[in-house]
Amino acid sequence: MKKLIFSYLLVSMYLISVAQWQQMGLNPYEIFCLATNGNDIFVGTEYELYYSNGNNNWVHLNVTSNIDTIFSIAINGNNIFVGRGNHGIYRSTDYGNTWTQVNGLTNLIVTSILINGNNIFAGTLNGIFLSTNNGDSWTEISNGLTERTIHALTISGNYIIAGTHNGIFISADNGTTWTEANNGLPINPMDGTYPAIWGLVANGNTIFACTDDYGIFKATNNDFTWNSCNNGLSDNHVHSLAIKDQTIFAGTYSGAFISTTNGNQWNSANLPAPRVNCFAINNNYVYAGTGFSGVWKLRISDILQVDCPSQLSINCNDTITLTPTINYLGTGTLTYAWSPSAGLSNPYIQNPLASPSTTTTYHITVTDGTYSATDSVKVVVGSLNAPDICLVSVRNYKNIVVWNKPLNTQIDSFYIWRQNDITGQYEKIGAVSYTDSSIYVDYTSFPSIQSNKYKLSFFDKCGNNSPLSDYHKTIHLLINPGYNNSWTLLWEPYEGFPINSYKIYRGTSPNNLTLIGTTPGNITQYTDYTAPSGYVYYQIQAVNPNNCNPSKSYNITASNIATNDPMINEPISENNDFYIYPLISEDYITIESKSQSTKLNIYIYDVNGKMLLKQKGDNNLININISDLSSGLYILKILTDKTVCERKFIKK
Repeated sequence: MKKLIFSYLLVSMYLISVAQWQQMGLNPYEIFCLATNGNDIFVGTEYELYYSNGNNNWVHLNVTSNIDTIFSIAINGNNIFVGRGNHGIYRSTDYGNTWTQVNGLTNLIVTSILINGNNIFAGTLNGIFLSTNNGDSWTEISNGLTERTIHALTISGNYIIAGTHNGIFISADNGTTWTEANNGLPINPMDGTYPAIWGLVANGNTIFACTDDYGIFKATNNDFTWNSCNNGLSDNHVHSLAIKDQTIFAGTYSGAFISTTNGNQWNSANLPAPRVNCFAINNNYVYAGTGFSGVWKLRISDILQVDCPSQLSINCNDTITLTPTINYLGTGTLTYAWSPSAGLSNPYIQNPLASPSTTTTYHITVTDGTYSATDSVKVVVGSLNAPDICLVSVRNYKNIVVWNKPLNTQIDSFYIWRQNDITGQYEKIGAVSYTDSSIYVDYTSFPSIQSNKYKLSFFDKCGNNSPLSDYHKTIHLLINPGYNNSWTLLWEPYEGFPINSYKIYRGTSPNNLTLIGTTPGNITQYTDYTAPSGYVYYQIQAVNPNNCNPSKSYNITASNIATNDPMINEPISENNDFYIYPLISEDYITIESKSQSTKLNIYIYDVNGKMLLKQKGDNNLININISDLSSGLYILKILTDKTVCERKFIKK
């Protein structure tokens, strides 16, 4: 580093070495941004800017005499640019000795700075700005940006890419115009928005984007179609990314993760500090800026990873090759050790043949003489364990069951089970072929009346039935009117995975629900004191912390829609086979079947789910006598051997 001529504070920190990571100091500061230049490291904290030449001594760079947060840093030769508080950008042209505030951005929070040749791009909370004269003047270049809150900027080929609070925008003309590039990103079904993009990195024509609830996505600059790449990522709250060749680092609330397979598989980086806010890569080191744990570094060549398939399946007397993926950036000689050795052709090679007589979990240890990595693979002989349900939810007024499909061609089909009227007793209600999507719609469910518990099993091609999985239970929501047009919401909690928080949605129709509140996962009631008059509609949602394979849109579980509208239509079948009229009556309800010679089972329930009437019919026109029912709202259910239909009606 060039000689710094200014008064400074020398912050001395001791080194803590934990596994492969080393703490560099600035603990317990919160680190917001990092930048490197050669061996020099610049760190933006909640208390201004710090510098180190790679050791554990930190110099406080006096950008101004006042303390403020540094949100972004960029370096170009002797020029250093920092986004400081809500005061725009400060620039040093002598490598940190002196600083001046640049014109044009003085009242803006600058979240990201991207330098490309003579062009400097500044992403702010109010659009994107460009300077072509080293920051002397700035021009806003937000044409086409329908979301002006910018979190991240990167470049790939001819494209400038912006991560915003509502998806991704790209520019192919140096920022003059911007267009959306959100194909493949999940859409919030309530308000139609895309996820906030907190970090962007590019490697050649491949771009990675990270989100708060949905994990990481990648695309190429050929078509900008985004695909989820969260395999092995146990925390989908990702706020930072960094990349060196094929090695990618992701910072989450739970710590750091590494992928050495271009994002196809993630493993914990074993960083002994949670909440990674930012990264920087310099030569052979990656630096991690954490929340209140300072700066840590890891030598990239020390990274040794082994990834095994979680489970393999063979039939009796079959043989299979164990195929761990080894990712190693060092130069040492690797050795391998498998245990137990029973059933293996050679326990000291990378890819032994396995022929266990019973289901066996094999553990592998790989070492270069200094560092080691371990993983395991379960070789299942015969039937697999039951697949896990990923989530159950209510969609289009019916319950759905979603599961992650195991990679096993010996599975013929999946069986879906639902608890009946006896506690702990489950009945099979459907089957889904292994080749079909792993989603089941329970058209016989009544989510507006009650919750349901579901289990899952499978039937293999050898004729074996697996055990039933653990159950998942849907959320059932009830609403009660209160004083002065208020409504109290009570719901049964979701069961199947831990809930961090419940989100409460309200609307004046079932199709315009918006978020109005949130409760912790252990609170299942909420009072709405600001409800509009007239009909109101409520729904409870919660985010699944796990990934569901069928589609990235299936990560939210939702309750039934509860409403004071007595005439809300909740169809149970996509094929309406009946005319039912009138829906407001004093004496009779008429059922007219569209098909000939249909045998019907007809039921009437009150709003609490109690069956009040049961009747059979085999005519095309059936009249149901409801004169003995009390005035109120009821549910009419019609079952045939092929379909089910449900309608609400009012007895006057």
